Amino acid sequence: MVDGQFDPLRGTIGTVDLNFTAAAEHAPEIEQCIWMIKERVHVQRSRLQFSRLPARVVIGLVSFCVFWINAFPHTNSVSHTLSPRMIITGRKLDFKKHCRTKFGDYAQVYQDTVPHNSTDLPC
Repeated sequence: MVDGQFDPLRGTIGTVDLNFTAAAEHAPEIEQCIWMIKERVHVQRSRLQFSRLPARVVIGLVSFCVFWINAFPHTNSVSHTLSPRMIITGRKLDFKKHCRTKFGDYAQVYQDTVPHNSTDLPC
């Protein structure tokens, strides 16, 4: 389900059936998805200890919530075994990479700016 902005794509996507909505027409499926994202953001926001968040952190929080919503298969999805993330990107979740910390956890990181590899032979 898409709005009129995607009208130029009509007939160019192949077998994908685009359902266009009129201006100011309600799309319950889309509104339900937006509501679910807002709910997840609100839950994660309530876990944080800060009273105000910078705009960049809010953007990261929304991105984090959408990432995890798309990380698992949906019951009304195209596939019952593949997640939307796997279908679109072709990449699986890596537990060691994606599940190390929760959003908002404190992490002290260090990036060394001096390269330690060289093409010179050691003496």
